[in-house]
Amino acid sequence: MAVVITKLLLFLIVPLGIQMSFCMAQPAQPVKWLFKSGAAEGPEVTLTFTAAILPGWHLYSQLIEEGGPFPTRFSFEPNRAYEHIGKVTESGKPFKFFDNNFMIDIIWYSDSVTFSQRIRLNQGFTTVRGKVEFMVCNSHMCLPADEMEFSIEVTPWKKSP
Repeated sequence: MAVVITKLLLFLIVPLGIQMSFCMAQPAQPVKWLFKSGAAEGPEVTLTFTAAILPGWHLYSQLIEEGGPFPTRFSFEPNRAYEHIGKVTESGKPFKFFDNNFMIDIIWYSDSVTFSQRIRLNQGFTTVRGKVEFMVCNSHMCLPADEMEFSIEVTPWKKSP
């Protein structure tokens, strides 16, 4: 009798476990971020935030109206060593469409997108810290909004002798 019950449990539990592992399978993180500082042009520097997106996934733009999906957002820790010049811009191949669920235009990026922020240094070497909040989706699901902290070392421009 114990052998029959054991076989019955194995018959029911093993397939269920296999099915659950396929249902739960998803990439650990479908977006890889690269944060860096460009070369200084006088006291001005461009910071870049590049998102490499796995095939089949998309990352939402920061230019999404209220009431839509979670947009990409950048925030910076206050630091008197620099000041922002304008807002964060984005470049890549945007996919724009009217979403009937939200009743607004939606913009997202597949493959990759680069966000840029110009800053003006008020003193020498500094570190720019902050975070990017974002959400990624594929054709079947969206992952919960996530955030990634960044720390970018910025070296000032040096005049040639």
